Amino acid sequence: MDHYLRGINNGIDKESAVRYFVMGRDEWRERNSWPPAAKMTPYYLRARTAEEATGSLSTSVPQDVNRSSAFFSDPEHPVENKYSFSGAHDYGYLTTRDDVLTFDSPALQQDTEVTGPIQAEIYMGCDCRDADLWVRLLDVAPDGTAFNLMSPGLDVLRASYRDPKQGRQLLQAGRVYLIRLNNLMTSNFFKKDHRLRVQISASFFPNFSRNPQTGDSERTSAHFQKTRVTIYSDREHPSRLVLPIAGN
Repeated sequence: MDHYLRGINNGIDKESAVRYFVMGRDEWRERNSWPPAAKMTPYYLRARTAEEATGSLSTSVPQDVNRSSAFFSDPEHPVENKYSFSGAHDYGYLTTRDDVLTFDSPALQQDTEVTGPIQAEIYMGCDCRDADLWVRLLDVAPDGTAFNLMSPGLDVLRASYRDPKQGRQLLQAGRVYLIRLNNLMTSNFFKKDHRLRVQISASFFPNFSRNPQTGDSERTSAHFQKTRVTIYSDREHPSRLVLPIAGN
């Protein structure tokens, strides 16, 4: 403001165009452009087996047929964010909820930095007319603490607005939809022996208004519908997150 409105020569025009903070390293960086160079690496979701506590993440394309995970979403009892202020918080408690799906990578064999835009491509279906899709990326330490890597709000999409150019399109039961979340972004240094975690839910109250899941707007209707949400993770429906892995 001083430079461009008051004509003060304070050097702001000579600074780098981009300044960002790398979590995990506690380090500020300056660049002339965004995003920085990175290798876009897909991590595919795998439904958990009967022997596993959570689902898993893999860089290999799934070869399974008819693999999926499901949960029931009840707008009257939404997933709640227990933190009232933004910032890094431990969301490990969400793994205890039946209406949250969790997918963990193996422990990392080396330090790994993720910096830049993240693409989420999730195949979902539900027996409802509309649903919200939350897709969170977390950093899980060896002691089990699981820290969020971006503020809530970037990581959600209302399924009926999956294609904004087409306007609102309600869902049909029995169909599988590809939902793309394109606003995810972070810069985080995952230390060796940490894990990448992806969590999926259909609510995260009060950070987003509750979706009635009936097809009606929450502004005009007080009627809620409990629904079954299915996340597919097989060869035909390879749900994944594509992460920008920074070079060493």
